[in-house]
Amino acid sequence: MRTISQRDKDLFENLFVLELANNHWGKLQRGLKIIRDHGAVVRHNNVKAAIKLQFRDIDAFIHPEFKGSTELRYVKKTEDTRLSKAEFARMVEEIRNLSCIPMATPFDEASVDLCIEFDMPILKIASSDMNDWPLIEKIASTRRPTIISTGGASEKDLDDIVHFFEKRDIPLAINHCVSLYPSEDSELHLDQIDYLYSRYPRHVIGLSTHEYHDWHSSMLISYGKGARTWERHIDIQYEGVPVSNYCSLPEQCDAWFKAFEEQLTAWYRQKTQYVLVGLSLAVAVGMNVDTLDIIRQFSADPKVLRAVIEQAQGVSKNESLAAYLDTTPRDEARKTLEEAVAATREAEACSAAADACKQAMKTAIDTEQQARNALADAQRALDQRIADKADALMAGGLKLGWQPGQFERWLGSLDGSEGWNKLVGLLISAFALSLGAPFWFNMLKSVASVRSVGNRQQDTPGSTARPGT
Repeated sequence: MRTISQRDKDLFENLFVLELANNHWGKLQRGLKIIRDHGAVVRHNNVKAAIKLQFRDIDAFIHPEFKGSTELRYVKKTEDTRLSKAEFARMVEEIRNLSCIPMATPFDEASVDLCIEFDMPILKIASSDMNDWPLIEKIASTRRPTIISTGGASEKDLDDIVHFFEKRDIPLAINHCVSLYPSEDSELHLDQIDYLYSRYPRHVIGLSTHEYHDWHSSMLISYGKGARTWERHIDIQYEGVPVSNYCSLPEQCDAWFKAFEEQLTAWYRQKTQYVLVGLSLAVAVGMNVDTLDIIRQFSADPKVLRAVIEQAQGVSKNESLAAYLDTTPRDEARKTLEEAVAATREAEACSAAADACKQAMKTAIDTEQQARNALADAQRALDQRIADKADALMAGGLKLGWQPGQFERWLGSLDGSEGWNKLVGLLISAFALSLGAPFWFNMLKSVASVRSVGNRQQDTPGSTARPGT
């Protein structure tokens, strides 16, 4: 029995499935061009993608009474698009050469064997085969990660097949699919992703989509709802063969991938903000930075307010926070250290060549150590300047930090209004801290500029402004 690895279970995450289907029209070179053109777009956008083929044992797949029929276009297309095993093997090879995942939908048991022969990492069960249990059992016997599409399936159909794969511990992804080719945006019923996500929480949920007006919105919405694998039919403009309006061209897939990147970036940005707020809250609680309490200190003692204003004015007179804190010595020491480290590495590279290089290495090492010492001194000086600025605020009367027993008394007061006011103050401080020092530095400069303009206007000869106005 094949062991299911974690890698297999992770295959579905952020996976794009590009369905080639029968768009090769029985011509190997056309199929290879579709693979290459879309593979280039995949590589350009650096996404994880599978290019999916369809396998049928055509001799057994079509009922004898319908073979050669020209009235049923699906029969004719199936017969006209036949490829040999060698031709399919060449297409699978090209998919792998482009660093994409080869994948297939087998429509019969013999085609499952072909998938195994080609070592397909992922198999697909089409919506039309949701009740073809001999085929499903054959696919499950391979124990390979499998994707199913839900178009036209009942709730019982889905429950049965999901339970079947769960009992065998086979990775399964479930794609919401509207079996309407093509679909209008209003017909996508993306709320079904919510339903699948809540009903089958152990599985990756995806979207198999065929809309033809917009390749952007459905990505943003489906990702937000929890979809993590997506599928589209693909084709190219080539040799005058008409492209079905439910198929995506390379440039449309490019827009599709970029929409995914946009949504993924927004997701990471949101998660980063959550982490930043959490860290800011930890700092606010750890240092007892209570905004409401600080405001009360300003109101109760004008000296505290004046001390803070003096520090703010000092900040506003500088072009940047680095200038205010005078980080130049530290920065110069760091640059010297970097140059010394580079010299040391260069000397180390040639140390075995000659005694002169050994001496150069000794000199470089000595210089590096001196630079390290200088940087350490500069950093300590900078730390002392920061501490002096903080001491100036504390000397002015501003109270920060927890006094002995204060934290425990606060925790014991959370059942009253005083305790909750303290918590609100800490939360406000956390939010303020999360905005970052550059934000408040620029804010102070703006406020100082406004105040200075007001003062100049008041002092202008002939001004009619009254004192205290």
